[in-house]
Amino acid sequence: MARNSKNGALKLGITLIFLGGGLVYSGLRRFRRTRKVEDTPTSPIQSATQGYVEIQGNAWPVADSGTKNLKGRNCVFRHLDIQVYVESGKNSRWKTVYEERSEKPFIVFDTGGAALVRPQNAELELTRSSYRWSEIPPEIQLVLRERVKVRGFPPSKGIFGASFRFEERAIVVGSPVYVKGNFTTPVREIQVTPQLGHEAFREKLTKISLHQYARFFDKNNDGEVCAQEAIDGFHAASQVSQRQAVGNTRNVTSFSPPAISCQGEMASSSMHKLYVADCAQHHLIKRIGNWNILRIVGGAVLIGIGVMILITELKK
Repeated sequence: MARNSKNGALKLGITLIFLGGGLVYSGLRRFRRTRKVEDTPTSPIQSATQGYVEIQGNAWPVADSGTKNLKGRNCVFRHLDIQVYVESGKNSRWKTVYEERSEKPFIVFDTGGAALVRPQNAELELTRSSYRWSEIPPEIQLVLRERVKVRGFPPSKGIFGASFRFEERAIVVGSPVYVKGNFTTPVREIQVTPQLGHEAFREKLTKISLHQYARFFDKNNDGEVCAQEAIDGFHAASQVSQRQAVGNTRNVTSFSPPAISCQGEMASSSMHKLYVADCAQHHLIKRIGNWNILRIVGGAVLIGIGVMILITELKK
């Protein structure tokens, strides 16, 4: 009995050290990233030079691309992770049984220029959403029924049905985007055809004032537009532009949106991995900077407790 108790205490001490080490590593890593984002100014796309740069703007899909997220919103990028709950006593866990990730290029533009972003192998700092099956619209459920071929799917009602959860990260159309990576400018300008509504949406952005921005997007009236409010507000404006563009071309037998010139493209390279966030730079600094000190201090405390437990038990 005494030996079992000692072994349990040793395992607890080792577990606390590993958990604490993970928290300290995560906190320091995010702290370094926050400082890099703060210290590096973003470049206007039109004047961005070849090499490692940071840009920010709004996201727009290329024609004949784009997708929808689990709430039915139009997206330029999404990563879906479907997990099932596996019961196994103390080792019960959520296990990934299906994964889907869009890899098509999309456009990021500001008031002066545009860049083509290739998200393959990118490191993502995107808003994560979690859904239950009942929260997904019926038309999206129908698509998932056709694509996902795993045991127990789709979830059935009742106590014997498998428990699924749906984790998703996505960049919705119109969303603010921050991109850091290798920027290349080809000899010839890249001509890209955006989806309908891009021209009207871009015109809206050039006319909106800071006062209007705050008044329209600050839904909780706290005097500040948070990252999610900016995402929702810009996406809503983009959908208005897309609907208007579709309405204007409804009676046209043959219509193709005008192509735009991209000053360059951004992608991962052998030296630098592409980094993409679904928010502006100042919101990103807040997002990755939050709780870093608590992570580091909390991790150090857990390591200290774990070491004390090990020392105490080894002395017995």
